[in-house]
Amino acid sequence: MSSQTEPTNPDSAASTDDTTDQDVLPATRLEFACIAALGIIMIVGFIFVPPKSTPIDGADVLFFSVGLILLCTAAFVMIIRQFTGRARRDTRLRILSVLVLIIAMLMFFAVSFYRLSGVAGEIDGLQTHLDAIYFTVSTSMTVGFGDVVAKGQMGRFVVLVQMVFNIVVLAAASKLITTLFIERRKVKLNTD
Repeated sequence: MSSQTEPTNPDSAASTDDTTDQDVLPATRLEFACIAALGIIMIVGFIFVPPKSTPIDGADVLFFSVGLILLCTAAFVMIIRQFTGRARRDTRLRILSVLVLIIAMLMFFAVSFYRLSGVAGEIDGLQTHLDAIYFTVSTSMTVGFGDVVAKGQMGRFVVLVQMVFNIVVLAAASKLITTLFIERRKVKLNTD
């Protein structure tokens, strides 16, 4: 019984699970425009959030619930596509999609914190739209200077939800960045 080993081609072995140039679908200008417009609409829409002096009602709870479901769905889809290797789109579009998801997350939680700051005892030190963005970003970056504090149960719940969401989104974003560096390195090695 003779054991024959076939010569292996390192390029063919590596390309079974990885994306090749033929697998990558180029992004269209319409896709870029739609994703960029979505990000701009979210940022501009934040200006039109009702003043925090308006009492929180069922519409606010519905906004929070639906917004959280949409954000979680978008993050889940992005993560599944990244970790299963199904994100075979143009690199620029993938990066833009992650940035828009991060903007959506920041705007969603900033609106939530801004609205909650109108409820006595929920969030202390938050007065303006900029304060809401500041608190959202400092919570995202796990800095927490203590000048804006969630003291009530609703405020703490929203902060807790944001912390969990941050872990998931930042993990997916770091996976995307790592994948992009690896893809660039493979392209560079193949051209050399």
